[in-house]
Amino acid sequence: MDISASPELPEPEEIHTMVVYDAKTGVIVHRHHVVTYPGAQKKTKEQLDARAIEMAKARTDSTKPLAVLHAAAEAFTQPVEYKVDVKKKRLVKVRELTEKPPRRKKKAKRRK
Repeated sequence: MDISASPELPEPEEIHTMVVYDAKTGVIVHRHHVVTYPGAQKKTKEQLDARAIEMAKARTDSTKPLAVLHAAAEAFTQPVEYKVDVKKKRLVKVRELTEKPPRRKKKAKRRK
């Protein structure tokens, strides 16, 4: 997915891809992209991280401690589920998303 491709826009100066994850388990709760075009104010790493966490909290209702990992955008071009190795601070593939997730079993209805 090329998030910066548009015939109307100039080439971006910077593209940042980040994941926000549960700092204890490494489960990713939000993927965040920032594209900076010529003439736009560049953000510091701290500003990028703060905004990514703010967006993650607004979308997840998470009260757990969150952390940010900057990653290569190419990691997300394939249908793969990742988590973060919290000790090594890197993405780890959990599974490929080429198959449908397992169906949840329905609870049997009780007859009266």
